[in-house]
Amino acid sequence: MVQFHDLISHRHRRKATGNKPWEHRACRRLSLPGSHRPISMSPRPPSPRSCTRRHWPTDRGTGGTGHNVCFVARLSILDIVEYSPYGINEALFVLVLCTSYNWAKELTEIEALSSHPNHCTYEYAYDMYGAHCAGLRLNKLPNLRGGIEILDFSDNKLQELDGETFSGYSSIKYLYLADNQIYLIEEDALSSLTSLQTLDLSNNVILQLPNSMFQLPSLRKLYLKGNPLLHKNFKELSIQKPIRAPLALMDISDCKLRELPAWGSLPQLDFYNISHNPLTSLDAAHFAAMCNLAKVDLTESLDKIKLCDMRAAVSWFQARHVQNIQASRRTWLTIGGGLAGFLVGFILLLYVMHRHNVAQTKTTAEKIQQQKAERVCDKNASTVLLNDVS
Repeated sequence: MVQFHDLISHRHRRKATGNKPWEHRACRRLSLPGSHRPISMSPRPPSPRSCTRRHWPTDRGTGGTGHNVCFVARLSILDIVEYSPYGINEALFVLVLCTSYNWAKELTEIEALSSHPNHCTYEYAYDMYGAHCAGLRLNKLPNLRGGIEILDFSDNKLQELDGETFSGYSSIKYLYLADNQIYLIEEDALSSLTSLQTLDLSNNVILQLPNSMFQLPSLRKLYLKGNPLLHKNFKELSIQKPIRAPLALMDISDCKLRELPAWGSLPQLDFYNISHNPLTSLDAAHFAAMCNLAKVDLTESLDKIKLCDMRAAVSWFQARHVQNIQASRRTWLTIGGGLAGFLVGFILLLYVMHRHNVAQTKTTAEKIQQQKAERVCDKNASTVLLNDVS
């Protein structure tokens, strides 16, 4: 790959080849490596009439001015990775290349445009050594340092997990793989992670869960939220029982489940999130082996279930003092609805009373007007009678 500094370092290139940097017509790809030095392109290359000129910002601290960058004849891909020269970290300045046939072609692809690193970074968190690889758009796990205990590989393009993916990283305790494109997890993909305590596979397109996942000896938190294709194979899911993983939290919300899978015994499960699933049944037997269960989230999962069909499960929750988040929210909704109904009724009552008072006032006014009219008529009649007598 032709590096940007090779193209703009005019003096060095001229000494080596005798060519001008802007006459490098074989270049098809331009990469800006990480640097914090201001761009320098002196002397300025020529500017033909057919070229659309754009300049980089003024070099700070050097007294330089903007420079013409129409120097690549056939550039079609611009790769800007981990580049933050002065002035570009606050505002984006775009290279507009020459559009005539004998100069650079249109820019057809921007592979990376970011001032952030394009590689994993390492740091300590809670006295544990971790690798941060989130948001790098990687489609496979790179070679990482050994001994990491935290791996954040979320928001990438990972699609498959096989036996080689995490080989050599058995020390990982917290693994975050949310917001990828994972659809396949092979049976032995996670078997080497014997120290794994938290596994986040949220917002993927997983088709099948491996049996080995539920046999990890240290796994306590499992997040499977937002896997819309998972429900298709849950019925065929045959989990080796009993489950060895000491799961204390399981999140299978928003997976389009119509029926809950048969997990078997989960004696240490404390929080069970099954919200936002179109469940058609809620059987108390499903929760019977969860003897340590303290909280269940059923938000927006009971709309298709008849009240009489979930009476047994609700009774089981009450007997075990399990907090039903859906029931709590319904209680608040009921209270809120009652208050709203009271306010609406009170306003309607005030309106009816107001209309009644208006009607009564109008009737009284009409009676007064009628009495006045009658008095005037009587007075006129008396006047006519007196005139006749006289």
